[in-house]
Amino acid sequence: MARHWLATLDRLWDRAQQRIDATAGEPLRSWLAPLGQALIATVALVGLTRLLLTSTAHGNSLVRWLGAAVAALLALPLLAVVTRNTIISLIEPAHRRLLLIAFLASSAALALSVEAFSAVTLAIGAPSRSLWSAERFYLWQLVDSIPLLRLTDRLQWTEPPLLHGVDGRALVLGFKLLVIPPLARVGLTMYGFIENRRVERAHHQAIATHVRGTANSSLTSSLGLFLLAPAAGVIWAGWGRAPLWSLTSLAVVAVAVAALVTTILVFALLNLLAELVLIPLLLAAVATVWFSPWFADVGFWAKVGLTIVAWFALWFVVLPFWETPELPQALVAFATLVGFVGADAPAGRWLAQHVSWQLANLPIGAVLATACAWYAVAFGAWLILQAPHRQPALGDAQLAEVWFGLRSDLRAYVLIGVHIVLGAATALTLLRAGGLAAARGPGDGLTSSSSSLVVAVWHVLDSLPGPSVPGVLEWRLTTDLTGRWAGLVIVLAVTGVVAFAALPLIRTVVLWARLTLSPPETATPATALAREVTDRLDAVISQLEANLPHDEPGAASPAQPFRPGSFYARVADLPHRQPFEQELVAVELALRQLRDVFGTGSAVYRAAHRAAELTAGAYRISADSRGQPSADTDLRAAVMNARAALDELWRALRDFRLDAEPEPATTA
Repeated sequence: MARHWLATLDRLWDRAQQRIDATAGEPLRSWLAPLGQALIATVALVGLTRLLLTSTAHGNSLVRWLGAAVAALLALPLLAVVTRNTIISLIEPAHRRLLLIAFLASSAALALSVEAFSAVTLAIGAPSRSLWSAERFYLWQLVDSIPLLRLTDRLQWTEPPLLHGVDGRALVLGFKLLVIPPLARVGLTMYGFIENRRVERAHHQAIATHVRGTANSSLTSSLGLFLLAPAAGVIWAGWGRAPLWSLTSLAVVAVAVAALVTTILVFALLNLLAELVLIPLLLAAVATVWFSPWFADVGFWAKVGLTIVAWFALWFVVLPFWETPELPQALVAFATLVGFVGADAPAGRWLAQHVSWQLANLPIGAVLATACAWYAVAFGAWLILQAPHRQPALGDAQLAEVWFGLRSDLRAYVLIGVHIVLGAATALTLLRAGGLAAARGPGDGLTSSSSSLVVAVWHVLDSLPGPSVPGVLEWRLTTDLTGRWAGLVIVLAVTGVVAFAALPLIRTVVLWARLTLSPPETATPATALAREVTDRLDAVISQLEANLPHDEPGAASPAQPFRPGSFYARVADLPHRQPFEQELVAVELALRQLRDVFGTGSAVYRAAHRAAELTAGAYRISADSRGQPSADTDLRAAVMNARAALDELWRALRDFRLDAEPEPATTA
């Protein structure tokens, strides 16, 4: 009987190891299923452990120590596994299996460690306290240890210590040394691993776009549900003003439809406004001078002069950064936030007071102000949702200038931080309007949205590592927002700035230093690298030639027919790509090394670049033809041009004496 159980356990263990090995090599999304199973097992194990500790918590000292020993025996091996696997993963990132095991065991290690330290605390000298109070105390220690965020202060969460002597402080120190560092290391390792995979996937997708020649429309790729926000705001403002079946209700529907159409048209013109930089800057100058409370007491002609000065100042300051699309987005978000969000927003109040026209008893001015406020909120939320999807430019194989990629990424990540701060200010303004955040202080004379923006900027700058920017500038808030919801918004804003702006900035600078100080060396010798490019191009062209339709009737079909499909659906995983796509992406990656070896002006690189372009063009025609007879002529001509370009590459290599083998015969 014992042998049967041991054999069963051995088979289960082998099956689990095989499943872990298979899952470790798959994409990250496949890790979610075992993670869910690990969480379920963690809940069950922690539940049983807690039942045991609850039954021993009010026993004598020996019983309490026995319960603590059981919890420690469960927690310590898991902590050891997490620590060991994380260290090995840091030294050798290719060991994904160990990282997966550490990732799956981290939740159980954390929960059981909290239970073990809570049981030891009750066993030492706090038998009158409940197990839940001890668990809350160590959870508070865990949350309080998260750097930069100051979660416990901002969420107004306090927990009194259970042991006031040296033993209590020693337990807290042991918890912070034994439990928190390995789990934090797991989180940082997983973040780096996920980020590297994301950058690699984005890199291959960029190359795939170049190979396939696809180009997404900036309008269609940027359309979001926030375009419906003005129409929803109109319906919200007009709801309940009249019975459902009335002229006022029809007017509400008509204005909502008009708001939707207008929003789509305005959004479609954003690209044009981005090209005509002076117009958005003029609008920003007008909004700053004419609707800002700082210039409320200034005369008409003085405002005109200040508008011109602000226009030229914005021109000289903003123009070098305008090529980054995040800057126009930040200006739109700032203008709509300060102008329309909040009951005292100046632009919204101006519309409500000066646009007195009514349509079927529907006040158009107030409705438009509400629609603009809804648009501002939705646009700010959309910008925050776009922050994780920004693709880095530095290191892209298609960019020859490292300095251009550095400038583009630095500007973009700084502006992404601005987007997050503007979104936090919008949320704080809404919380203040809803009574969920209270203003504390003598007041600063600003509108609610402007004051919330100042609060968000101050807290984010004060939370960043390094010298305290508000402290150095001696900047103190005259009005602060308090409450748990306001604290939660600040915590999320700081987290977003660190995750999507600060850390990408650091990675960008490090990558730039590596590319500048230590240029990437070609690991492959020049002859082998050139042979790789020619062989891969020859393989693609030969397959395209085999797939060409035969003129003779009854000719046999090619052995491996080409099946067009979605390139983006397979670009992330090399083993699942079609041979054409895999070869062309490898050629694009090798072209950069070929450029570093021969130089952009060399005959070899020019011939290789032309052969790659023509081969990719033939591939695109083949992918888009979908068996249409009208495309056969174009495909045949494209393949012949690609073959001729490849032959020209062979001749260039022969002239440079990089390949001693004879030139292959030219295919007619």
